[in-house]
Amino acid sequence: MSSADLDIPDPSTQTIYITEHLSKSSKQLYNEARTMRNERIFQFVWTKAGKIYVRRNEHQRAIRISSSKMLNDVADEFKSYKPPGEEANARNQSVETNRQAPVTRTRSQSRQRTLNEQWKMPQVPATSTSNKSSTKRNNYTSK
Repeated sequence: MSSADLDIPDPSTQTIYITEHLSKSSKQLYNEARTMRNERIFQFVWTKAGKIYVRRNEHQRAIRISSSKMLNDVADEFKSYKPPGEEANARNQSVETNRQAPVTRTRSQSRQRTLNEQWKMPQVPATSTSNKSSTKRNNYTSK
């Protein structure tokens, strides 16, 4: 809002700021929150009816701040917050860096695996259903 918007005859257009009356402690708290907004911890900081609110971004809910300790706690929580996609990526990266060399099997484990592979059912090649029916008919007719 500027002086030109209010039809104030002034040769230099000046910006007009409307502020809410806050107590001395609320002003200090509001200034701390605005400093954190400038540090990009919060995206939104505002006052309403003498109370101070912050919001991380437009997708999260507003939080009413009542003390400096609460402001710092919320800021610490927001600093450590990672969106769900980033959290999964960070977890995958840590798994890759912590991955160990493959475990070698003992002789008995290798032997058991070999036996299991030997006792598997043999794979029978798939045949068409028309061949089966004609084979059955031929068997019945030859008897």
